[in-house]
Amino acid sequence: MADEHTINAQWLYSNALGGVRLRVPEEFVEQAHLLLNEDYAIDVENEQGYDSIQCSQCGSFNTEFLKAKKRGAYLVFLFLEFPLYPVEHEHTCRDCGHIEST
Repeated sequence: MADEHTINAQWLYSNALGGVRLRVPEEFVEQAHLLLNEDYAIDVENEQGYDSIQCSQCGSFNTEFLKAKKRGAYLVFLFLEFPLYPVEHEHTCRDCGHIEST
């Protein structure tokens, strides 16, 4: 892993450095690509369960979580280097598009 500790210490450098980079010996590149392209989300949901919130407008359970006011929280952290801005959690319905705070 390259730049892992730098980004952990100062995450705002992440874009400038290109993020954390995984370095793999050349003979293992193809194997690494196969591992990184596997999606274990369904296995994790089956093992641990997944609680979906019901949409209050249409009753669908096809919802996803969003983080509201990320831009404000980012700007406050950028200038103060300390997270002072409260972040509200919202979810949106994938079926009807309704957004609701939790």
